[in-house]
Amino acid sequence: MMKRFIQVIAIFTLFAHCHGAASRGANCMKTSPALAVPLESTQQGLVVRWDTHPGCIPVTYDPALGLYAADLNAGLARWTGIAGSSLCFGAASPSAQPPALGSRAIYMSAAKDPNQATDLTTVITFDIQTGLVRSGDVFVRQPPQKTVSPAHFLREVGHLIPVGNAAAGVDSIMHGSVAPSDVVTATDEASVLALYGRSPLCVE
Repeated sequence: MMKRFIQVIAIFTLFAHCHGAASRGANCMKTSPALAVPLESTQQGLVVRWDTHPGCIPVTYDPALGLYAADLNAGLARWTGIAGSSLCFGAASPSAQPPALGSRAIYMSAAKDPNQATDLTTVITFDIQTGLVRSGDVFVRQPPQKTVSPAHFLREVGHLIPVGNAAAGVDSIMHGSVAPSDVVTATDEASVLALYGRSPLCVE
């Protein structure tokens, strides 16, 4: 619960800074379907999602975190590999220079806050006028208090989609810090396909 609370606060903090930003793509104010793994939306009711038209979303990471590159890439590949989805994450590569703010990219770096509540935290920045994601960040607490598992990376990549936390009892990897599954399930895939499938909720 604490991890998700931090994510929501971070999103709304950044959310205020991109008020005047222009983005490609139409607004999508459709009501999110009743999915077991919920979609994210803005306070104005805009569905939050990536614009998939420019191609795969670039992913880079601080070279100092190379230890985690394989697990990050495995998580990216699993969510990208959903049949029928147009969402594509590029393979993560090292870069000492973070991408420019709002550049439609993802970057993994050491946590800015040494007191970060969890070993791994994901933050997305989106345009409040369109709901389109402008960037994603994965922050790794250094040193972690425990080993960051592949399942933890898999779940955090889910928040980059972005999908939210599943309700108790749902067969999903998207459950706070303790999930009944350590794999992406059919329930998780259904939410991704609602955003990026052949008949997506939002059409850019």
